[in-house]
This record gives sequence, C-alpha cells and structure tokens, in this order.
Amino acid sequence: MYNLTSLGYSSFAVTKVSFAVQGFQLGTATTFPVNVEVYSSTGGAVTNNLTLRGTATVNITASMVGKVVEVPLVAPVSVSSPEMLIVVSVPDGQPTSTGFYLGGNSNGQTATGYIKASACGANDYMTFAAIGNANAHIVLFPTGNATLGVENLDSVNKSI
Repeated sequence: MYNLTSLGYSSFAVTKVSFAVQGFQLGTATTFPVNVEVYSSTGGAVTNNLTLRGTATVNITASMVGKVVEVPLVAPVSVSSPEMLIVVSVPDGQPTSTGFYLGGNSNGQTATGYIKASACGANDYMTFAAIGNANAHIVLFPTGNATLGVENLDSVNKSI
C-alpha cells in the first residue's frame, strides 16, 4: 500500500502498472488473464475502506517470465485518498494446471507487499514475512503523474 500523504502527494493519476513475472506454466488453458486493480483507501489498513478506481487485464504468456510486464490503463486512474493499493489479481489456475508466480527480489521495498492466496497459506491479506518469506519483496509499481501537496510545492522530482 502506498501512503500518498507520506510521499507528499495530494493525488496520483496512475497511467500504467508494472509487475515482474517470476514463473509461469500454461497447463491446459489457452490464455491466463491477470487483472491489475487500483484502489483508494482511507482506512490505514489493507482491507479498510477500499474503493476500486480502475482495472486492466493482461494475458500472461511464457515469454514474459523473467521480465517486467507493463499494463497500461485505458484512462488515467486518479487517487486522491491518503492511501493507494495496487492489486495483481490472479484466477485459480488449479483447474487448468496453470501456475503463475509474481516476481520479486530481496532489494527492499518502497511500500509493503501483501499476499492473499489460500494455496499459499494466506486466507486473508498477509505480508510475505508473515508467511515465511521475509526477503521476498514483490516487484510491482504504478507509473503516473503526482500532484504535490501544498507543503511540498518546492519538491522537483518524486517517484514511488
């Protein structure tokens, strides 16, 4: 979850979301659609007061393994709440023997990453550290245009 207030932003207009693909096995399916969802939040916790602001879908292929996939949004999605949550929503691949693994690294993170997947032992949103992967930091980031808060108008460059 990105805390826009802490970053000095009064709003952020997301134009695309990028994420890394660590692994993929197609199985018997012909395509594997993955949804990217942008939420606003005012509750300070992952599941509190979430409002869906925009979504886009990309079909994952084996050629994307080891790469960062860029998913453009049809129109910029503006978030002006204190927090912004970016979700990569993956359908259940078990019926078609399809496997997908979101890419990550051990280089740290700019915002806490969460997982919710009963197959991974996470029936509710949990940090990767909570399920035994303290050094797994997902590679997932929004690109867009930030509007600085009044107290940060003297800042020149900001990125998240």
